[in-house]
Amino acid sequence: APVIDSPTSRGEIAEDDEICFGPSGILGYEPIGDFIRESDVILALGSRLSDLQLARNDLLPQGVRIVQVNIDPSTIGRFHPVELGIVADARRFSEQLIEALDERRLPPPDEARRQWVAAKASHIRDWRKAWLASAPDNGQLQPQQVVQAMADIFPRDSIFCHGAGNHSFYGYFLPVDPPGAHLTSARLGAMGCALGYGIGAKLVRPDQTVVVCIGDGDLMLQIGDLETLVREKLNVIVLVFNNFRLGSQYDRVAAYGKVHGVEHGNPDFAKLAELFGCAGFRVEAADQLDAVLRDALTMNGPTVIDLIIDPEAQPPQIKLSKEAR
Repeated sequence: APVIDSPTSRGEIAEDDEICFGPSGILGYEPIGDFIRESDVILALGSRLSDLQLARNDLLPQGVRIVQVNIDPSTIGRFHPVELGIVADARRFSEQLIEALDERRLPPPDEARRQWVAAKASHIRDWRKAWLASAPDNGQLQPQQVVQAMADIFPRDSIFCHGAGNHSFYGYFLPVDPPGAHLTSARLGAMGCALGYGIGAKLVRPDQTVVVCIGDGDLMLQIGDLETLVREKLNVIVLVFNNFRLGSQYDRVAAYGKVHGVEHGNPDFAKLAELFGCAGFRVEAADQLDAVLRDALTMNGPTVIDLIIDPEAQPPQIKLSKEAR
């Protein structure tokens, strides 16, 4: 059976596993939600089945049977009626379920189900490749180019910490491997968290690469924590997706007419970072990316990389996420 993440559970199963496909819903990607749309049974492990994961219930098929497992009894059936509710620790339940299935020695899935999963998996791979290949050749740095360089260069067990806004969908695009390697404010979608996540992650797991993916507007809310990174000697890599606007709010304001209040000037974040004591780089073209990212991995302290992104670039969100107001 295919496994779909919620935004906060990514990494519990490595997303390069052949049956784990990543997040669905408002903080996920369109083809992954198709698994939920076409399901006949959902086993929800530790999930509230919130509007974020189910795209305000747009993904939930009529009449689907739900088995919900949660340690908090108040969440069972809270948002959707369930066929069976089980109050239990999700990990312990999963271990006992695997033991019971091993004892039953059930036959393998039939060929039709195998083909359905394989076809969906192939579609998701093709969709990912198509988005990465869709960067326009207009002389500006594109997020697809940044994401590809991150996938090629950063270690597989890197911890990614995300701010809130359109830029977060670029960092989300990378598969997550170890548990605890995807840190984001999901329920509140709060700006001003990403550097704090990066500081905490590096203090707890000093031997892992920690990458903070943050927008320019988001960084300005927490710029003082660059000093904290320097003072604590934390070699965290900060990627600033800098498009000189509040991207997600730009789209929402534009939906009502004249755009105002969401475009702004910025300092040179690379030079500003150096004033704090960080290493600073400014990247305006794709051919600069590989060398800068590799250099960042060798630094003994924090690194800020100011990525001057095409302001017209759009993340691969689902339609409902783009229209969210």
